[in-house]
Amino acid sequence: MEPTQYCAFISYRHQSPDQEIAKALHTAIETYGIPAAVKKQTGRKTMGKVFRDQEELPLSANLGADIETALDNSEWFIAICSPRYLESRWCLREMEYFIARKGLDRVLTVLAEGEPNDSFPNMVRFVPNTDGTFSELEPLAANVRGATFAESKKKLKTEKLRLLAPMLGLSFDDLNRRARQRRIRIALTSAAIGLAAAAGLAAILVTNHIRSERLKQEAAEQAALAEAQAELAEQQRLLAEEEQRRAEEEQRRAEEERKAKVFNDLGERMERASSALTAGERREAAKILTDALSVSDENEGMRRDDILALMRRTMYIDPFTIVSSFNNQNRQILDLELSPDGTRAVGVVNNNSIAMVDVVQNEVLYTVSVDNTQLIYPHFSQDGSRFFAEGDYGRFVQVWNTADGSEAFRYVSKKNAQYEIGNACFWKDADTLLIQDWDRFWIVGTDGSERLFYTCGDQMPDYDPTYNLLTRLTGRQLDELFTNVTEGYSLQMIVSEDRERVVLSGMAGEFGVIVLDGEGKRVFMPAIPNDPDCKAAGTMADKWALSPDGKTLCCISYYQYIAGWDMDSGELIFIDSIEGDQRTLPAAPVYTADSARMAYTYGPVLYVADARTNAPIMTANIDDTNYVPRIAFTTDGKYMLLSNESMFIINAETWALELIVEAPAGTPYGVIVPTNNMFLCSRYDGIIYFYSMPSLSNSYVADGFAGELLDGYEPQRAVDCVTLFSEHELSATFLTANAYKDYPSRLCFSRDGSIAAIVHPDGAIELFDAQGDGKVKEMIGQLYSYINAIAITEDRLIAMDVDTRMLVYNLNTHTVETITKDGTLYASFEFNADASLMMALCAGLSRIDVFDLNDGCRLLFSIHVPAELGGDTFTDMRFSKDGAYAVGMTASGKCVIGDLFADADALIARTRAFAAGK
Repeated sequence: MEPTQYCAFISYRHQSPDQEIAKALHTAIETYGIPAAVKKQTGRKTMGKVFRDQEELPLSANLGADIETALDNSEWFIAICSPRYLESRWCLREMEYFIARKGLDRVLTVLAEGEPNDSFPNMVRFVPNTDGTFSELEPLAANVRGATFAESKKKLKTEKLRLLAPMLGLSFDDLNRRARQRRIRIALTSAAIGLAAAAGLAAILVTNHIRSERLKQEAAEQAALAEAQAELAEQQRLLAEEEQRRAEEEQRRAEEERKAKVFNDLGERMERASSALTAGERREAAKILTDALSVSDENEGMRRDDILALMRRTMYIDPFTIVSSFNNQNRQILDLELSPDGTRAVGVVNNNSIAMVDVVQNEVLYTVSVDNTQLIYPHFSQDGSRFFAEGDYGRFVQVWNTADGSEAFRYVSKKNAQYEIGNACFWKDADTLLIQDWDRFWIVGTDGSERLFYTCGDQMPDYDPTYNLLTRLTGRQLDELFTNVTEGYSLQMIVSEDRERVVLSGMAGEFGVIVLDGEGKRVFMPAIPNDPDCKAAGTMADKWALSPDGKTLCCISYYQYIAGWDMDSGELIFIDSIEGDQRTLPAAPVYTADSARMAYTYGPVLYVADARTNAPIMTANIDDTNYVPRIAFTTDGKYMLLSNESMFIINAETWALELIVEAPAGTPYGVIVPTNNMFLCSRYDGIIYFYSMPSLSNSYVADGFAGELLDGYEPQRAVDCVTLFSEHELSATFLTANAYKDYPSRLCFSRDGSIAAIVHPDGAIELFDAQGDGKVKEMIGQLYSYINAIAITEDRLIAMDVDTRMLVYNLNTHTVETITKDGTLYASFEFNADASLMMALCAGLSRIDVFDLNDGCRLLFSIHVPAELGGDTFTDMRFSKDGAYAVGMTASGKCVIGDLFADADALIARTRAFAAGK
């Protein structure tokens, strides 16, 4: 919509009589009938609209946007001057704004009260001369001063012409003359018409006098009515315009209030995201920021740059760092199992309920319980639509729907007694369970159907007692062993992923082992050779495991041996002794996803071996504690995770120890569950932590960098420089006691060569203008030992001494921005193009830290030489010219590249995926 054009802008105080005069002048100008000759001369048919603000404006240093627009679109500026006008900051600001844009020659004044010296602003009384003096002007003014407003209004009828004349390009005398002529002409015309009418109608008037008088009276009444209607119409028009202006003003204010609320709302969201980031809750921060960005996009990108800057901070993620945590309010969630799609987990809470956890939103969705009885061993179905738990010490199995926690079905043991149900699992789908009910195994359906799968005793008529050493030693038949289970003990049941193999083993192996096919028929019984020299002879097989591909069965004995069988042939493929002691229970082997390797612990020793041959790959000592370690491989098989009182992260390709994560005293780590790019780990203080995997990190290894790199900083480069005169002297104490007393002072320069610095061995730094007079311009003395690394940009100086104090000094404000001491010694520094970011190479050459200099020298992320490169080290580092990457070059020719997220679209996409748990 185009702005309204005004012939004049009336500026006045909202006080009497100024505001009444302004209103009368407003009407007089808009309703003024331009003489016909002037219309022809100027081509102007009406004066047009006049702007007159009818509300007092607040005391503020700035004009409102609507006022500035009206001033910009007004031809003339009319000031209703009085002593009160000079007291108004807004009135003077309106006049100043108009003169600056339209000039003084388009300013008209009306003297409403007082004397000119007390009523006219200086800006219309004086003009500057070229010699710096001022000349006084006599403002073109209409004088309407009167004892009453009625008197002023009467004067306005004539004085308005003094304002209209320049607006029409005429002199006052000319316009006044034309006005008089029009009044005379109207009077003469009226007289002539009256005489002619009198002569022509004399006879009629004589005979129709009464009728004429009546008609004359009616005409007068009609004229008066027409005039009243015209005046009413004009008032209605002005009222409608005023109502429209008020409506537009209210709409503008409402929109400004709405935008202010959105602005504040976005600020609150960013504060919450920043707090979450400070607390290590990166995924929570990402969720808040993605929501904030959606609000910004709906409001013309309001605060978008601030949101993106905080997104970058959020997505600078180092490998194996906490990105989120879930506080269970000091409740222990044990036996944690992840759903097949990785979005939910179930765990036992306080032994009498099951919690459903949303691992993306970090919240407990609901808990389920059954008569406040003990619930254990929760498991998801293959499609994740249902989960079950055993209840009341093996009296029943309860199945729930994952979506809402509603009950699906329940199986109660045949004797309706505790310790009857030993094992359970989902069978072919979420509608069937395989359940061991004492010595029988049943396939149970949601429709109440039951099918006998296997019976421990009556299906072994061909059993050979010499086939298994254990039965030979005990002298008991295998079916007898299965049917004489001591109360409180149960068989172990392991089911292959394709449900084509079922392994049944007695508790602690003392009841033998049977392998069944998918129909419940016996395939073979794993046997230990009857060899007197075999360490396993006469011992029990304790922990059993089946490889993911279902081809290898493995067991670890409490008595220091491990054995494996081929699941297709039933042949023993290896049996080996295990070094160690029996103080800690062994952990069952854990396989990689491809079934190629397995890991297990025995006492304080960790073993990694080939899954088919048990050929050793790696052994390592671990903490010797009372906790049985938990082992898990990441989904990509690149890392092995081991939890105990500490958590160990091991590279599964080089078997190098990447990291040890210490837990607070008394809160060892429990279950580890890997996801796509994170892994969650429960701790015994009731908190679940989510750690980042390298795939989530913003740095990666490449053979080289394809883009262009910035030139490196050269502190010792040669430049044309004046002679420098140092004023600093080393103290006597330093010269006698300090290890660096014989080190010479060093000369270095800023990146652009404009600043020279002398760095003294005691940490003092003298700054010079490289093209100046050679005298010291500034002395920096916050460092007290030998400076190991220094770099100078146009705006900042960065220095680190051997005591690991790092100084960031602002050369513009001559103040210290940051001084830290965190134990890290840096060897060199590099900057990006605008010196807002800095790379710092650690003295060990294995890590590069990237800092944001515009945010208090805050560490953004670190670039590491990964374990896969062995003992490689960084030899150089650079920022890319486009500002998108930080690149570290290694001695082997590899590059480790850190993404700085210069591409906003890629940053947003990655943040949204991270917030959604992908």
